[in-house]
Parts: sequence; C-alpha cells; structure tokens
Amino acid sequence: MLLLRTAMATAALILATGAIAGPVAADASVNPAWRDACTRDAFVHCRLHALAFDIPGVRDCLVRNLNKVSEPCRGVIRAAQAQHAQTPVAVVAPAPH
Repeated sequence: MLLLRTAMATAALILATGAIAGPVAADASVNPAWRDACTRDAFVHCRLHALAFDIPGVRDCLVRNLNKVSEPCRGVIRAAQAQHAQTPVAVVAPAPH
C-alpha cells in the first residue's frame, strides 16, 4: 500500500512539474498511445528513467520488461515493433570514385 501511495505521489509530482514547465517538459515527441497505455508501467518498472524524463531509456526499459508490463502497454509496444519491421530501409549505393 505504501509503495502504491509513493508511486501515485511521484506521478502527481511529475504531472504537476510538466504542467508548470509547459510543452518543453511534456515532450510532444511522445506518442499519445504510448503515454496513455504505458505511463503507469513506466513508473512501476522503469522509475529512474521516468523520473529523469529519459524517454528513450523508458522505452528501452519497457521493451526489456515486456513480460511484466500491462496488456495495453504490451499491445502498443508490439504494434510499434510491427510497424517498425514493415518500414523499408533505404539502400544507398556507394558513390563512384
């Protein structure tokens, strides 16, 4: 119970800080689907990265802990992986000498 209260207080502090700091702290580059589905998991499984606003670190941590995250977060991660796998890779020919 104490852990849950601590996590909720931490999340409230982060949200309040983001609201005060404005768009810079909110980081518009975070996909809303990830934010909605994975915020709780980020604070439960990847707390240090989340507290540091280390978005790539949170993403990598959630992927490493895929078997521990909630089903909605797992679904968003798997959808992103599937989309990334379908993205064509550009092949660049070497420049002539």
